[in-house]
Order: sequence, then C-alpha cells, then structure tokens
Amino acid sequence: MTATDTAEAPVLDRIDRPPAVRSGPAAPLVRGRSVLPRTSRVVVRRLEPWSVLKVSLLFYLSGCVVLITAGALLWVAATSVGVVGGIEGFMDSIGFVDFQFRAGQILRGATLVGLLLAVAGTCGNVLMAVLYNLIAEVAGGIKITLAEDAASSRI
Repeated sequence: MTATDTAEAPVLDRIDRPPAVRSGPAAPLVRGRSVLPRTSRVVVRRLEPWSVLKVSLLFYLSGCVVLITAGALLWVAATSVGVVGGIEGFMDSIGFVDFQFRAGQILRGATLVGLLLAVAGTCGNVLMAVLYNLIAEVAGGIKITLAEDAASSRI
C-alpha cells in the first residue's frame, strides 16, 4: 500500500450544490446520504480558435463526403430507372438539341462547391469563435450548470 491508497477520498457530492429543499417524499438513502445528482457550475470564457478550426474543418469535410456520396448513389439510381434519360428526352422535345447530362462534370462541380463551402464555413466558425472570445471578455462568458444522472451516481 502506498500513502495515496490510505488517504480518504474527498467528498465531491456537495460541491456547488445549493441546500436541498424538498416538499415531496424523502430521497432514498445510500450509506446515510441522499442520492441527489451532483451539480457543478461551469463558465465557458474562451474558445480556442485552433480547436474550432480543426473540428469545423473535419465536420464540414465529412458532411461534404456524405452529400457527394449520397448524390452519386442517387444519380446511379436515377440513371438505372431511366429518369435521367427521360429528362434528356424532354429537353430535346422542347427545343434543346442534343441535350445531355455529363455525370463527370456534375460530380466535379459539386465536389468543388462542397470544398469551397467547407472552407467558407470553417473560416466563419473561426471568426465567430474570435468574436465570442472578445464578447466573453466583456460579458463574462456563458454559464452552464452540469448535473450527473441520479442513476449513474449510485453505480
């Protein structure tokens, strides 16, 4: 045994918790203590722009990949059912001579637009994080109260 094994664990159950005022039935007791969820108050004072950049870029790029993949699968399904050929035939009938969709150009264009939107969204998120940091310096940040579930505190 080391010196840390014999030390008594600190009681964290009542940190930042206001005194309980209950008008209903009493809370169940476990080893002489009530089973109320632990709460703690946290203030978000700063967002790191570098971490916002990394998370935003990965988020937008993964969204771009999902949308491009879904679009390609829908294109294949529409082509196999005959929807694309039907639209091309309709365009020919209303006066557009030799109208046809070019799947490769559509896919390249959609990918380029998706990448540009991912970069623009990432830059926007980083600017918003910097703006939040400036406002939080004046206003004090966002206050959040975290509570642990009552079921998980018994385990």
